[in-house]
Amino acid sequence: AFLDTNPAAPRGEKFKMTVGGPPGAHADGGYGSMWLLCSADGVRWRRMFGAPVVEGSDTQNVLVFDHAQRRYTGYIRIDSATPREHNRTCPAQVDQRRIGRCDLGLDLTPPWPCHMEMTDNDVLSFDEHDDICLDIYTSGASIYHGVYLFFPSVFSHMVFASKPSSPNDGLLAGMLAVSRDGVTARW
Repeated sequence: AFLDTNPAAPRGEKFKMTVGGPPGAHADGGYGSMWLLCSADGVRWRRMFGAPVVEGSDTQNVLVFDHAQRRYTGYIRIDSATPREHNRTCPAQVDQRRIGRCDLGLDLTPPWPCHMEMTDNDVLSFDEHDDICLDIYTSGASIYHGVYLFFPSVFSHMVFASKPSSPNDGLLAGMLAVSRDGVTARW
């Protein structure tokens, strides 16, 4: 949830929050959906639209109003089997997750042009120094005095020779990443 600092936001919609729908709510029976709620007081919430704003989402995506850019921006999880940061593929054969940016302008009407398969707008990703079996989840994005702060959870898959088909063993860590432009973040 966030306090919408957009001066044009109606008084009854000053607080906004994205929430996930249940798994299977997506048309293909896969991932859930993301809905946008609003509130006048931050206590009583209602759906802003009768349809989800993003289909196919399974993590906590974030919406912010970027006062400097005068637009809404969504930070969502995106997937890639072979990220462009390195040409190595994780032996566990899992999609490698990272955080992408979705510019929304001032129009929050669904559907948003955001989806997990976006590949050219990553904000927070890994590089050649990171583990090749790294997933970045839950951006935890916020803007504080013009600085973009991200508090992602990062999962490093441990691939064991004795269990190569069990890629869900691993380490989960909380991280801090910072950006001056909201487009490229680093930890």
